[in-house]
Amino acid sequence: MNLTRKTYSTRNEKTIDFIVGFVGFFVLNGVVGGAGSVIFSLLSATPLAFDENFQTLLGFLSLALTCLPLLVNLGLIIFFAFTRYWIALGALAAFAAVLVVIICIALIWGAVCFALLASYSASMSP
Repeated sequence: MNLTRKTYSTRNEKTIDFIVGFVGFFVLNGVVGGAGSVIFSLLSATPLAFDENFQTLLGFLSLALTCLPLLVNLGLIIFFAFTRYWIALGALAAFAAVLVVIICIALIWGAVCFALLASYSASMSP
C-alpha cells in the first residue's frame, strides 16, 4: 500500500478534495446505512424470525451493521489523513456539521417537550 502524501499545487485541488470528502461522507453513509437497513429488513421478514437462535444471530448482525459505518468512516479518515488530507478534513467537517445539526434538533425537541409538558400540567391542575 502506497501511503505517500499528495502535494497540492493549486488551491483549486485542495477545494475539490475538500468537497469530495464532504459530499463523499454523506454518500458513503447513505449507501452503507441503506444497505444495512435493507439487509436487516430482509432478515427480519424470514420465516426463521421467530426462532430464538435466529433472534440471537439477528441481534448480533444488527449490532454489526450498526457499527459498520463508524468503522468504515474512521478507517477512511485515517487513510486519507496520510494520503490526501483535504479529503479527510472534508469528511471531518461533514461529521462536525451533522453533529451541530443534531445538537440543535435535540435542543429544539427538548424545548418543545418541556413546553408541552408545562402546558399539560397547567391544564390538569384544578
